[in-house]
Amino acid sequence: MLTRICPSCGRLASQGERCACQASRHKAYDIARRDQDKARFYHSREWRAVAAAVRARAGYADELAKAGGRLVPGAVVHHIHPVGDRPDLRLSMANLIYVSTRTHKEIHDAYNKNPQAKKEMQERLLAVLSLNSSIGGRVEKV
Repeated sequence: MLTRICPSCGRLASQGERCACQASRHKAYDIARRDQDKARFYHSREWRAVAAAVRARAGYADELAKAGGRLVPGAVVHHIHPVGDRPDLRLSMANLIYVSTRTHKEIHDAYNKNPQAKKEMQERLLAVLSLNSSIGGRVEKV
């Protein structure tokens, strides 16, 4: 059986399985560092239902990559307008897009670069959603 070294604790773990330290590490992070209101929201029944609907709408593929002609598996449901900026849109399907972890990092890099880059990225994401809605999905306007 193949094993690997866990990057967090350094113990050997079976290839393809999570190390036992991962669950406790995430739990400790949630308690000590994460904003409790956000944690409650992301663990809520409402969020899980909306996130599942967004994944299904996207066909479980990165919507931004799909608009560019590539088929990449998605991993993260991203808020185009962050919850801190627009809490009224936190459960709006028109404010959510399903992307891969790589695309999600690129989005946040643009958001953190400067306000103009953030606005341009948000417009690009909204354009992708409106393109997807014209092809066959349903997305209400933000």
